[in-house]
Amino acid sequence: MHESRKLSRKVGAELSLGGSPKKARRAWRDLRRALAPLRDHDVMGEHLTAALRELGAPEGEVTAFGAAWAQERAALWEAAVLPDLPPIPERPSGFRKRARAALLAQAGAIQAQAAEVLRARKTERWHEWRKELKRYRYTLEALGEVPGAVKATLDALGRLQDAEVLLGALEAPEWPYGHAPALRAREQAARRQAQREVRALWGALDAHLNEVQASGGKAWTV
Repeated sequence: MHESRKLSRKVGAELSLGGSPKKARRAWRDLRRALAPLRDHDVMGEHLTAALRELGAPEGEVTAFGAAWAQERAALWEAAVLPDLPPIPERPSGFRKRARAALLAQAGAIQAQAAEVLRARKTERWHEWRKELKRYRYTLEALGEVPGAVKATLDALGRLQDAEVLLGALEAPEWPYGHAPALRAREQAARRQAQREVRALWGALDAHLNEVQASGGKAWTV
């Protein structure tokens, strides 16, 4: 499910860079939104299973949790409404030129926002910056290779967002699985660690962005 959503983002980026009609882009966006509850459920299940084992929960409890979580997932899948997807057109002439221009604009936006984001206390600001960096990643993929600094930063930001989603679920008064205080503490620690990792990675990411701008984006075209 997670890979399907990533693919929908990649296709959406290709369509946007190629100047495809908004209707086509919206269809892939709608697919991503339809799959989002399932993706979040899958990721939360993985984190919760690992957390229960870390807490020393009996294996029977872990198994029972897995069965209940799977039932919830089946209900989410039953309720999902997937859109009809249009065919993907060939890349138009001038695609790489347009992609390089987008790459430079996106790199500049990421750098311009970095100082504010890395100081921000509210994780919503980090999440918005993550979306900028994801768009940048897919533009890079349309041109060539994605460097490790971009991937590692997105991985850390993804863990930060996973923690936010799970903390939101744990705040629900009807949380049925127990261990809420310990699980909250675990995800709060994961959130802090993810932010530390992003701050530590910023130097390498900034150096990459400077290189992209110095080359006019051509260094990343294959």
